[in-house]
Amino acid sequence: MRAAFRPALPLVLGYNTAAFSLLYRLTGKRSVMNMDGIEWRRDRWSKPAKVWFWLNEHCGSLFSTHLVADHPEIARHLARVSPKRRITTIAYGADPVADAPVAALDALGIEPQRYGLAIARIVPENLVLQVVRAWSEVSPGLPLVVLGKLSETDAYHRAVRAAAGPDVILAGAIYEADRVAALRRHARFHIHGHTVGGTNPSLVEALGAGSPVLAHDNVFNRWVAGPDAAYFGHDTLLRQDAMPRREPVTVEERLFREMGAGGYSRQDHRMEYIVRVNALLRPDMRVMEFGAGRGKWSHDPVPLRRQLGDFRGRCAHVTACDVDEAVLGNETADAVELVGHDGLLPFPDASFDLISAFSVLEHIETPERTAEELGRILAPGGWLCAWTPNRWGYVGIGARLIPKRLHARVLRMVEPRRVEIDSFVPLYTMNTEAARKRLFPTDRFEHFTYAFDGQPFYHGENIVLGKFWELLFRLTPGPLKGYHMVFIRKR
Repeated sequence: MRAAFRPALPLVLGYNTAAFSLLYRLTGKRSVMNMDGIEWRRDRWSKPAKVWFWLNEHCGSLFSTHLVADHPEIARHLARVSPKRRITTIAYGADPVADAPVAALDALGIEPQRYGLAIARIVPENLVLQVVRAWSEVSPGLPLVVLGKLSETDAYHRAVRAAAGPDVILAGAIYEADRVAALRRHARFHIHGHTVGGTNPSLVEALGAGSPVLAHDNVFNRWVAGPDAAYFGHDTLLRQDAMPRREPVTVEERLFREMGAGGYSRQDHRMEYIVRVNALLRPDMRVMEFGAGRGKWSHDPVPLRRQLGDFRGRCAHVTACDVDEAVLGNETADAVELVGHDGLLPFPDASFDLISAFSVLEHIETPERTAEELGRILAPGGWLCAWTPNRWGYVGIGARLIPKRLHARVLRMVEPRRVEIDSFVPLYTMNTEAARKRLFPTDRFEHFTYAFDGQPFYHGENIVLGKFWELLFRLTPGPLKGYHMVFIRKR
């Protein structure tokens, strides 16, 4: 009421108290009202409450100077009472989620791309009970995570709990934005059962996280999610739509069916590397992750790889080292060190018993100095471990043929799930066996390097291209294999 006698323009969010807009009109005050959804249609309200909301909607439409709708259908609804010239549509947006740490999934015991997600207030008009009941009856082989506050005293909430089968995880309310973003980003798909309202923030945020959407079929959801989303109209259709989600959804899963058991394939280069590194690890070792960045293993979508890539607790000390400032945010090391591009490493001689450099050697600008420094800080009997492309393999040759200015663009095209922060232009100064034996002479170092192709991932999410690369890998002779597993021991 105070706003009626102040010079500022009142912005009223929601029409639950829109009857007071009459006061603005009587005092000659201009006002703007964001009308939100069609509240009086929601099943959770009693009849007296619905009447109150209906009256407020009409009062707000009649007495406000201008109305803001968050959806074209809301604007059309308001136009029944208010002239169109007094209505403006401003839909919600959402911040894109390009990447999110998978560690947020651990508390719920779920894995990336291996669960469905539903985020909603647990009320009848959001069809939470129908979704939970259908999922439990279909049992599609994936858990369904439901976020929303539940109460023991609410009859509808008790019905949802009773309908939840063993594949349904009722996670309650989660208020940490980063955890919710991670759940959205890594979900196989998002189920959106909202039936009433305009542009729902939960649906927009699911789209912003790149999550495929299965939504209730109504004009509100169709305008927001568009023709590429899947839709259901009632329980039967929801059950039918849930079933196909059991099938693999990535090129890798279609090429390697065993990924359904553990999340990795028999040709997984990351697993091949990190298992062998762990075979060398001892509790008394001082370990350095060279080129550690933000903690590449902590963001790994496969729980076992993520566990093996975190050396803490299985060795004496872990140091993360990189030229990129991202290393300052690395949380998988006991200490972090930001170094320069000159190749000099600020550590005493024989400081480390094992140095791990996953996908790093191909980016070295000063190979002689870097090799000298790595050899200096490595203790006698210590190991230098690395995974890196073969300069004469298909990746090495292809990368050198691509102009530097186009490198990031081509990577986004052929490996769209790659995170931009992990994309660097390769130099291949240390990427042949001959070069490494020159930089790490055999009189001082023992070499245990072997070629390994791994599974194809430069396929642009195209199954035909993925099968082409898989066939090419099988036919490629050893010297031309795509990658090297490098294990060098200091004498």
